[in-house]
Amino acid sequence: MKSNTSSTELQDDKVAAIGIGAMIVFIALILVAAVAAAVIIQTAEALQQNAQQTGDDTADNMAGKVMINSLTLTQTDTNCSFASLLAANLLQSQASATS
Repeated sequence: MKSNTSSTELQDDKVAAIGIGAMIVFIALILVAAVAAAVIIQTAEALQQNAQQTGDDTADNMAGKVMINSLTLTQTDTNCSFASLLAANLLQSQASATS
């Protein structure tokens, strides 16, 4: 019994099957690339938000600090012991804060 399909039709079917397989692989590759891009973008966004929060926290912490570089007191009265104690406490607290 002779087949109705010729040799060229079978060859065309094989080429078509290879083309469809290549198209499926190409679509799968694009889907994988899209998922990888989404993960990278999400990670970058999370890192940026963390960095922004850290910067804001640091700015808030440093904005309320006062650094005393030097202190000059002039004593006009012999009963100014409060000013002397205040100056000593300020310089002592500054020294302990910087170390």
